[in-house]
Amino acid sequence: GLETWGKALMHSLAQISLPEQSNKLISQLAPLSQSDRPVVSAAALEALGDLGPQSVPVVPTLLEKTLAPNREVRLAAYQALTRVTRQSRTVVPALTAGIQDEDQEIRIYATEQIGKFGREAQGPAEPLLFAVLDDSEVRKSALDTLRQIRTEALPLLITALDHEDALVRLF
Repeated sequence: GLETWGKALMHSLAQISLPEQSNKLISQLAPLSQSDRPVVSAAALEALGDLGPQSVPVVPTLLEKTLAPNREVRLAAYQALTRVTRQSRTVVPALTAGIQDEDQEIRIYATEQIGKFGREAQGPAEPLLFAVLDDSEVRKSALDTLRQIRTEALPLLITALDHEDALVRLF
């Protein structure tokens, strides 16, 4: 319906906008990201993510929306945040919180994204301990991430070798 059309329009505008047009587009998308309608808010957040680093001025909004009650809005906010900025001081703490989200897809996404920060993400090792104990999909992502960030997590990885779940021992 109309919401699907609006979502497609926001994505298209973000993808074809010229750099000199991005400020105007951001100023129009930012209020939409605050919509009470989750589909509108999520679509605006996704479009802001499509603009990449040009959307840096709205990082505070993206961070705020990672705490939204709606899972689609939270996921769109996390995805936009990682596409807009790679500044570890900003993104890693938000992703660390995402590891503890109630939604499995968000926990997996946050865990995988932390690994992309390498050694800059050494701080999140402790929350990853909890993710390792969660369901098998999150455990695999968490163990992969711990390998990527190469922290003091070696004792955790050794402990995982004794885990009751064979899939954990394989990863």
